[in-house]
Amino acid sequence: VRFVYIYTLKNNKIYIMADSEHVASDDYSPPGQLFEEADNQYYKPFENGESLITSPVRDRWGTWISILVPVKKTGTLRAVIALGIDYNVADWHKDALIDTMYAIVAVFSVLLSIVLFYKIINNNIILKRELIINKSLLDSLNNSRNEYLDLFNYAPVGIFTVHEGIIDKVNPAAEKIFGYPASQLKTISYADMIHPDDKIKVIERHYL
Repeated sequence: VRFVYIYTLKNNKIYIMADSEHVASDDYSPPGQLFEEADNQYYKPFENGESLITSPVRDRWGTWISILVPVKKTGTLRAVIALGIDYNVADWHKDALIDTMYAIVAVFSVLLSIVLFYKIINNNIILKRELIINKSLLDSLNNSRNEYLDLFNYAPVGIFTVHEGIIDKVNPAAEKIFGYPASQLKTISYADMIHPDDKIKVIERHYL
C-alpha cells in the first residue's frame, strides 16, 4: 500500500480530509486539498454506498489501483466520508503475476505427483495379480521408486512429511524456502509452523 487517505464529496467535488503521508513529504495532501483530477470511480462510493476496486487511474502522484470504501454508521451511509487505499499499478500486477506463477508450479507439481503415484500403484497391482516376482518387475518397481525420489528431491516446491506431529523428511527445495538445513527442520513441530489464525483448524483436520 502506497497511500491511505480519507476523502469527502462536497458540491460534487472531491476533497482530501486526512492523509497517511508525513507532513514533510512532497506527496502530502493537507486537509481540504481539492482532488481536481479525481476519476469518476471515486464518486461511486457516495452514489451507491458500496466498496470497489478501481481500474488503473492516473493522477499527479502516479498510476494506481485503488480500493475505495464508504464509511458507514449503524448500516446507514455517511455520505461525506470514504476511505481510499492506493496500490502502485506495477506492484499490483507484479504481485498478481508472482502468485499466478506459484499457483502454476504448485498445480503442475500436484499433477506430476498424481501421475507418478498412479504409475507406482499400477505397477503394484500388476505384481499382485500375476504373483510373479522376477527381475524385470523388480527393476520396474525400483525405477518407479527412483522417479518418486527424483520428484521429491528436485521438485521446485517445498515438500516435507510429518510423523506424529514432527517433520521427518525434507526435500532440498523446502530447505531453501525455510532457510534451515533438514537436520534443524526435523526438530520442529509442524504445528509451530502454522499461522496462529489457522492453527486450530489445521490441527483438527490433520489430527496433529
